[in-house]
Amino acid sequence: MHSRLILSCLILILAAGVALLVLAVPLLQANLPLPVALVLLYLGIGLSRKLPRQAPGLSFLWLVLAALVLVPFAITARGFGTVDMMAFLFHTQFGLGGGSILTLRQEIAIVLLATLIFLLATWSLMALLRPYVWLRRPVLPVALALILAINPLSAHALRSAADPAPDLRLAEAMEDPRPTREPDPLPDIVYIYLEGLDQRFADRAKFGDAYDPIRHLAAQGLSLTNVAQISGTSWSLAGMVASQCGVPLLPRRLMDVDNLREVSDFLPRLTCLTDLLAERGYAQEFLVGGEEDFGGIDSFYRSHGVTEIWGKRRHIRNHPEVDVAAAYMGWVVDDQMVYDTARARFDAMAAAPAPFALIVETYGPHGGTSSLSRRCTPEGRATYTEDYGRSARCLGDLTVEFVDDIRARHAASGRPNPLRIILQSDHLFHARTELDTDPALERNTVILLGGPEIGVANDTAASMVDVYPTLLHWMGFGTTAAGLGRSVLPGTDEATLVAIHGAETVSHALEGAGDLSDRLWHE
Repeated sequence: MHSRLILSCLILILAAGVALLVLAVPLLQANLPLPVALVLLYLGIGLSRKLPRQAPGLSFLWLVLAALVLVPFAITARGFGTVDMMAFLFHTQFGLGGGSILTLRQEIAIVLLATLIFLLATWSLMALLRPYVWLRRPVLPVALALILAINPLSAHALRSAADPAPDLRLAEAMEDPRPTREPDPLPDIVYIYLEGLDQRFADRAKFGDAYDPIRHLAAQGLSLTNVAQISGTSWSLAGMVASQCGVPLLPRRLMDVDNLREVSDFLPRLTCLTDLLAERGYAQEFLVGGEEDFGGIDSFYRSHGVTEIWGKRRHIRNHPEVDVAAAYMGWVVDDQMVYDTARARFDAMAAAPAPFALIVETYGPHGGTSSLSRRCTPEGRATYTEDYGRSARCLGDLTVEFVDDIRARHAASGRPNPLRIILQSDHLFHARTELDTDPALERNTVILLGGPEIGVANDTAASMVDVYPTLLHWMGFGTTAAGLGRSVLPGTDEATLVAIHGAETVSHALEGAGDLSDRLWHE
């Protein structure tokens, strides 16, 4: 072999290796490796001068197919730091809706470019080695093995085969909520989901005073300080389903023939919080700053008794153009606008005689695409940010102001119904990088205001599914079990699943809980 050919082959191997590293390590910054890989690819092809132009052959299509399968997983990992297989499968079945994929446009570009470099470098290497069959023959199998090895789907399949999910008989553990008494009068309810604002933001060494507004609210009520995240509760809709229905949001079985059909009855066998409230004559509304059809959110609420849903387009129609221009961030409007709409809806609902439930989802420190509302930026325009602590502080300040405001408005309304306010993170923060905080703080924020408790912290081991029966218990419905959840308040007969088995074991069991999935999705 000529020295020029040897050098070209080595450079192409380096180009493919750097591209593969970008695909395999989602936390690796790609602004330097990708240009290096491009230069190496150019040099490797340029040095050869006589690169054959034959088609790579049908066998090369196996590598292309494997690379294409990797692409969505690599984009997800780069966007969220890891791949949650339960969330991935769910969104594969139910879609993303609303064009939210645009928030990952940078990750999409990086992954597609790295994939193209890897494929071109491999094909070029095979083309250069065409006269040397003994050297050319292993190139494709090695490249294919590497692509398969870094795919999270492969790792998931291997883990499932090597360590089958334990059978905790979860479908049999399901309990229908059965209220044994009625609070009199029924409470008015405001339920606020603080997107990704979990307890890790309480780490002063990492985030300074970012969590102080949440501490201020916690001092006024009851805090659940040990709510871990289990499988099926790690994205927005999943967190809402778990905390309002007592079950993780499991995808349907892969071979379910109805997977791609529009869902009109979302989790039809469940009796969720909003179902119980609807039976008692509640007016119920849900507000979110993004598209209400994201991943089935609107289907869930409409299937369970919520009649009014406010998404991005409805916010825009109900605010002055100057405010919309400052609040609009493409995928969402800012939390300031969502809270402004919530104030108006609170006033309208409080003016009617029926008890009401107003459910609000914010955006805030969602993850790599955290947001800052208008009032938190010097320019007075909402924007995305990678300063997670600043985003958490901004949302916290807006939330304290909103809670104080609606409390004052409720008191002034003269309504006989007590006001109960629930504040919680919908899931743990989606970090693109390691947060490097105390592992004990990797817990969801859950704060209950308006009950008899003032500044009380409950550290019972729980998960998001336990929030639902705890809320029913706390509001006076006499129920301590719902779905897979069990109340963590005093007077509960049964322990929570994570207290009995541990969060990791429960999560592992949920990965193989096909019988539970069938029970949730089929009439």
